[in-house]
Amino acid sequence: MKELERFLLDRAMEHDSPTLLFNLAREYLMAAKVIRPGALVLAKMVGTARKAASDLTSQLVAHLLTVEVRSDLGRMLLVDAGLGMTRLEWLVTLTRGASATSVKTAIDKLTWLRAIDAHCPPAPTARPPSTS
Repeated sequence: MKELERFLLDRAMEHDSPTLLFNLAREYLMAAKVIRPGALVLAKMVGTARKAASDLTSQLVAHLLTVEVRSDLGRMLLVDAGLGMTRLEWLVTLTRGASATSVKTAIDKLTWLRAIDAHCPPAPTARPPSTS
């Protein structure tokens, strides 16, 4: 059971879906040819693993959550009167087409993220075909 608990914790760090974790645990036990515990016991183990994964994640990122970062994250959840939605909703809303408005919105999003010192990966660039 300890091996199953460790397996579930490792998977819970990768996935949050309780159904997926339950099925992975079931498959793990079948592959190990272990008599499976009851569904309720397995469901409780999945819940425990999810809680442990959440706690571990919190511990691992605690040093990153400065007062300023927490404030910025909190502001992302407040409705911005100018946008008519939260900043988070605005950031994840996809633009449609290549109109001037879409480009301006994308630039506004990038500017806002840079203002809160969010690390945005650079856009991939196309490589010219090799001539060798």
